Amino acid sequence: MHRKPPSPSAIVVVSGSEAAAAPVTVRIILEPSKHVPYRPSSNVLVSGIRGTQSLVHSFESTE
Repeated sequence: MHRKPPSPSAIVVVSGSEAAAAPVTVRIILEPSKHVPYRPSSNVLVSGIRGTQSLVHSFESTE
């Protein structure tokens, strides 16, 4: 019997942490299997992160 693997209840994407000039942005996508296209494979591959409904918070530099 093959079971579908459980889908995560949220995905958190952090961007800008490697660039000193860019603000750090945290994007939280709730129920990603409903909002983000994905393709089953041995790797995790999602697309459309920027265009999906999500909670986004930008952190400005304190320097």
